[in-house]
Amino acid sequence: ASVHIKKNRYDDAASYLQKAEDIYKENNDSLGLAYVASAMAVIYDDLGDFAEAEKCLIRSLDIREKVLGENSLDVATSCANLAAFMQDLGRYTEALMYSRRALEMRIKILGKAHPDVAISYLDLGSLEGELGNNKDNLRYYEDALKILKEFYGDVHPSIALAYNRIGFYYNNVQNDSQKALYHYTESLEMLKGIYGEVHTTVAESIHNLASVYTSIADYSKAMELYKQALDLKIRLFGENHFSLADR
Repeated sequence: ASVHIKKNRYDDAASYLQKAEDIYKENNDSLGLAYVASAMAVIYDDLGDFAEAEKCLIRSLDIREKVLGENSLDVATSCANLAAFMQDLGRYTEALMYSRRALEMRIKILGKAHPDVAISYLDLGSLEGELGNNKDNLRYYEDALKILKEFYGDVHPSIALAYNRIGFYYNNVQNDSQKALYHYTESLEMLKGIYGEVHTTVAESIHNLASVYTSIADYSKAMELYKQALDLKIRLFGENHFSLADR
């Protein structure tokens, strides 16, 4: 089912998930049913049926809470999934509530210096930014970066993500182009080192860097970078991919 979801073959994915659900029911495997509900939420979300996606996510969370209690990494994951879903729909206050629950559980179970805690900080930082709490969102990003560096060293995709988030903050909130360029460049070079020159995250990172040059009216440099990002996306996905629509 997971393979079919990744390839957007939703009917096939749903068929396999139904078979899995039947087996889990026969074996009274509640956690298996929670997994099926979570996977079905992905399908409904991709198809734009957000009401059904939300029902599935809540069902998955309810099952996990009933079986595992309120302090479990699986419950934290369900809360984080709901937070991301709510954020995508612009329901930031609800998203913040679920994201904080996920963070609290992860700290209680894993301690404060774990990368999963850092990811929760990145999620919270993004939500605080959406709600206009800009001092809080920078603090969360910097806390996440510190934890990730201590855990992984200097190079990791999550570290690149943290640099990217901080770059966004300086570019879009503080209008500090120098700090934005520094953090976006750190993210880009790290991603190139991890994935190579041809990768979708590299293309997105180049696009982010271009946005800084646009904000400081260096349109020649911005156009050069936008073109690099576009050419890379076309190379990766072809000329008719939906991600090219706003490029």
